[in-house]
Amino acid sequence: MARAPIRPVSFAALLACLCLVAAPAQQRALSSLYPGFAQAIPAGAASAGGISDSGSSPGELGLLPAGEVGAALLKALEGRRYSFLGETLSILPRKVIQSPALRDKLALYNAISQVRSLSGITYRSSSQGQRVLFDEVTRVADASGGRILPDTTEADLATRSGFFVRLKDANFGTSYYRMDFDTSFPGILMAMSNARPLQAFMMTVLGEGEMFSYFYIEPTQGGLVIYSLSGAKVEGFAARQVDLPSALRKRATALKAWLIDRMEG
Repeated sequence: MARAPIRPVSFAALLACLCLVAAPAQQRALSSLYPGFAQAIPAGAASAGGISDSGSSPGELGLLPAGEVGAALLKALEGRRYSFLGETLSILPRKVIQSPALRDKLALYNAISQVRSLSGITYRSSSQGQRVLFDEVTRVADASGGRILPDTTEADLATRSGFFVRLKDANFGTSYYRMDFDTSFPGILMAMSNARPLQAFMMTVLGEGEMFSYFYIEPTQGGLVIYSLSGAKVEGFAARQVDLPSALRKRATALKAWLIDRMEG
């Protein structure tokens, strides 16, 4: 039986196929996350520091993204113990960050999951000036002081992933945290919470999971959205010794600055 002749493929058709494979996912409109910003972005949001809000309950959150992202964040708060919630929001102009880390979600994940780069991040203390917040940061096998693990660069993007981190905390000494990533959204939701109780003043001041932060990162047509939601539960003597709202804001600011640095490459 005679074989059918092989027809040559035109250069235009080949190029079209390559474009289909290589083209990044279409970024959605900023209004998908913040419908109220359709006309103008609030003053201050278009900066690394961004704008902030706070409250003691989910009903008081004023910067929560709309849609499935906001719903996921509210769901994440269920079962959490906290006495304070703090939010920050930055919507950086598209021209501010032109980085390979933002070309797709896998590149973004690989950029922000390199936790050893958290070593040396700083925050501004009202009494001591600029201080190192985290040092000697490394992945570990578990929260019981398990073996040290290297940072990895993934070839495929998992929908959900996570790992434990050991670090020296400026306020709590050697501490263990859990970091989790959810890539099921158009952007990436990163969570960080203490995996063991935290101690200060020679006593336990925060139980396991009682200090947490969520960061949602998504490049949109209106700019790069970085939203953070942090909370903690502090009671009794510790509550009188710690300015919780200020401490959470400073931590969120330091972590957001690290995220931006990682995305800038």
